[in-house]
Amino acid sequence: TVDTAVFEVARGGILREGLGYDRNDVAVVTNVAGDHLGLGGIETVGQLANVKGVLVDAVPRNGTAVLNADDPLVARMARRSDGKVIYFTMATEKGTAGWDRVDTHCGRGGAAMILQETEDGELLALRQGQRIMPLIYTHLIPATLDGRARMNVANALAAAAAAWAHGAHLHDIRQGLRTFTT
Repeated sequence: TVDTAVFEVARGGILREGLGYDRNDVAVVTNVAGDHLGLGGIETVGQLANVKGVLVDAVPRNGTAVLNADDPLVARMARRSDGKVIYFTMATEKGTAGWDRVDTHCGRGGAAMILQETEDGELLALRQGQRIMPLIYTHLIPATLDGRARMNVANALAAAAAAWAHGAHLHDIRQGLRTFTT
């Protein structure tokens, strides 16, 4: 039997064939970038955001959309989710769009995977409301190359948020991040 399936859904596949399934318990959208334009009549990043938003449309009431708070086009997809939203952000300073978006969301009782600057290094943490639960330092995640591979730090935040949304315990998420290599 299958307990969990993880799919990467490409925008080209969505344009050619549709989503390929009816619903997702957890949907993750990491970014909308101009390097994915030119296929199927998609010429603007706004149009591309609409295509990628199909993933969020497929989130049921009991599901979760994991969205990049640092990308305004992705963050706006929260409106399309019938379920909960968990943001993730690389922003560590108040006054940046991602940080402020997460602060507002968590201030309303929402959840987010965040980065915190500490004396011991950069820390991934789960923020739920005003409570912050430490997860793992970026330099302890092999895929981040001591925290220098920023794209993989962002991916770790998104993956941790998705796993937590699916019901994984923080110690299991921590172990997964600690042992995953590229």
